[in-house]
Amino acid sequence: MVDQPPTREPLVGAELREASRFAMRLAREHGQVCQRILRLVDIGFPELAEVWDDPTCMSALAVLRRAPTARAVARMSVEKLAQLKRPGSGGRAIGPAKAAELERLAATSVAAPELEVQVGFEMWLLIGQYDLLEQQIEEADRRGGCPARR
Repeated sequence: MVDQPPTREPLVGAELREASRFAMRLAREHGQVCQRILRLVDIGFPELAEVWDDPTCMSALAVLRRAPTARAVARMSVEKLAQLKRPGSGGRAIGPAKAAELERLAATSVAAPELEVQVGFEMWLLIGQYDLLEQQIEEADRRGGCPARR
């Protein structure tokens, strides 16, 4: 009896481990989507990095939602660009200074115009995935903690 290890319930902690794995999977998928957005920005509007270090910040995503390529930005008026903000965030608009800078950079962009339609379509899909993952991570956090976000 002394040499026998103590018995454990096999399912003790299983729920927590599974919740943790799920949260980590969400965080990993979120990171992959961010990397794919960065790759598309490099193709469709590489100069965006001169305005924002992180193309997945709220302000940059607000622009990419409406104008996912340099050519699309160039077609927008500075006034419309200046008013862009992430839907539902209640955040501030990007403002006239950033809008003017984006307009200037878009006009001289090195992005390949032949890829505009494809980049725009892929960006639209990826931002949808990004938003969904953000919602799922927030919900997982609300329902009992998301170790991936700590």
